[in-house]
Amino acid sequence: MILILFNFSRYTPDIGINRARSSMAPLQKTEQTEAPNDDFRSLFATHPSPMWVYDPASLRFLIVNEAAAALYGYGADEYRRMTVLDIRPEQERERMIDAVSGRTDMEKAERWIHLKASGETFEVLTYGREVRFEGRAAILAIVQDRSEVNAARRQMSDTRSLLDSIVDNLPVGVFVKDMEADGLYVLFNEACGDIVGMRAEHVVGRTDRALFPAGQTDAFREQDRRAFETNAAISFEETMLRADGVSRILRTVKRALPTPEGHAPRYLLGISQDVTEERTVEA
Repeated sequence: MILILFNFSRYTPDIGINRARSSMAPLQKTEQTEAPNDDFRSLFATHPSPMWVYDPASLRFLIVNEAAAALYGYGADEYRRMTVLDIRPEQERERMIDAVSGRTDMEKAERWIHLKASGETFEVLTYGREVRFEGRAAILAIVQDRSEVNAARRQMSDTRSLLDSIVDNLPVGVFVKDMEADGLYVLFNEACGDIVGMRAEHVVGRTDRALFPAGQTDAFREQDRRAFETNAAISFEETMLRADGVSRILRTVKRALPTPEGHAPRYLLGISQDVTEERTVEA
């Protein structure tokens, strides 16, 4: 978000709340200040970021721009009777009083819960700055509505949870290694854990060297190397010892996960299926 801050000391005689239709008052100007005050009023009123100026002593709104009025849904008459506490739920008001008293939220972004005229609460980031307004100390607040960002994050989280659930419930083993981190397992589903006789959560964050005997580790790493050099899926059958010492036959496919053009692959995807019973019947 781009924040445009103004030097209010240049315009302080000319800013107030319009008692008619708009949030901006008519400017009372001298001939020398007419042009810059017109520019200021236009920029403040129409800037897309919700903004207001309030009195740190009374906490009353002194001026509110159009974006803030539209976002919160309060009218000009309501703003004239309101303080900045009125746009906060009860549980946030004491925190706001402390912040204003100690000036702890000045010159930095702070996360708050705000309240719309409809009663809806929503999360915002606010940036506060001390200014001069009509010859006295005041605070300028610039607001960023986090609703869309939070909704996108929730959707991403829900999608990730769904994908994790699908992978965990597949009847075949699925794993992913970070080859830039010495083959560290970053994904290992429950079926994979059943195949090798280990709990999946005990495998993620570890490497083959920490989990398997040296001979088995060497075999896995040779397969990984081939998959990266081939830059295509490789398929093979192998015999391995589970953690409990039982021998199993696996059919495994490995390949380096594609990356944007010009970037070397980093992750290795593996899919394994226990085919021991099939091979026993065939024999």
